[in-house]
Amino acid sequence: MSVVDSASIEEPRLVVAPAAWLFMGALALLFMAFLLVVFLPMDSELLKGLVVVVSGLVLIGVTRNHFRGDYLATMQANARGLYFQTDHPHRYFHLPWEYVGNLEAISFPLNSRGLRVEVLGDYRDRLVRSRQVGNVRTENGRTYVYTLPQLRDREQLIRQLEGFRKGA
Repeated sequence: MSVVDSASIEEPRLVVAPAAWLFMGALALLFMAFLLVVFLPMDSELLKGLVVVVSGLVLIGVTRNHFRGDYLATMQANARGLYFQTDHPHRYFHLPWEYVGNLEAISFPLNSRGLRVEVLGDYRDRLVRSRQVGNVRTENGRTYVYTLPQLRDREQLIRQLEGFRKGA
């Protein structure tokens, strides 16, 4: 099987995840909401304490998940190939560049911004059989992995991925 731990993916690598500034903005909003809850006048101290504890746990959980790495990172790439996130948050399915076909910008029904990667050769069968990677589809005898570019410019992302492929 071609499943690797995220810590073993070599640098330099491209991590397809939301931008750090976006995470920091969301974290700031969550922190302001937490402060609002702390200073909100409530008649019941027990209810206020419960709301403060729950919102504090949510804030800690979001921060912890981000700093543990791979938070919302649906795909990674380096000179060795593409890595698609599996059903385990810190494990990725490794697809060497020689088994990567077309990289295409596509449209999803709900989110119009998607990315489609064609899988070639033996890895096509491994990927379909593994059931660990989501959004694997076979259409007209060709196998694709559909993924989200995580608020990134799709055309620029495809150029960066092609750069890694040429450097391999």
